[in-house]
Amino acid sequence: ERFRIVTTHVPYGPTLRPLAEDRAVRAASRRELHRAIEDSAFWGARVANIHLMSEMGVSYADAKPELVTLYRELGDAARKHGLKLAIETTRPYRCSEYLELVHAIDHPAVGGSVDTGHMHFFKDELAVSRAERATDAGRHRYNAFLLQTLSALGPKLFHVHFNDLRSLDWREHFVPGTGSIDWPRFFAHLDRLDYRGALVEELLYYQGA
Repeated sequence: ERFRIVTTHVPYGPTLRPLAEDRAVRAASRRELHRAIEDSAFWGARVANIHLMSEMGVSYADAKPELVTLYRELGDAARKHGLKLAIETTRPYRCSEYLELVHAIDHPAVGGSVDTGHMHFFKDELAVSRAERATDAGRHRYNAFLLQTLSALGPKLFHVHFNDLRSLDWREHFVPGTGSIDWPRFFAHLDRLDYRGALVEELLYYQGA
């Protein structure tokens, strides 16, 4: 009750397979997701961050209809409990497909969550070689791609995880200000977008961090 803004992160991992062919696995996974949404409401969350949960080896085109149905179902549950779901920029698809999916779900309680350190997951679209990562050109391209993604979500930008990239190899979740993200440019862009959601610093410990 001391916190003005509360957000949660819905569980994810190899055991959560809401699109699995096995009906028992699918049902158990969906129960867990619904339970996590109810728990988020119990804690007074405004937003629950959630990953894109698809089956390994299933193409975006094949998975899209079921993903739209799944996240609309979860959106209904979130709205019932008075919160929103924010789908995070994660694997397994291209950024353009991620953006298309968020807009295709077209649910008032479902939007996107941008993790500033995750844009390197979309390496084909980012088009920066390993050798270019630590260069000014590579950093500029990364930051431009990040801002493009924020803009593309527009009013569907519900949540932000902010963390830095280690300049040498673009490992994510480092302390802001220690890597490749242009923070003044990033925050100025959020201001232009009139973003009023939470800013959650998501850090992990790595050797040398």
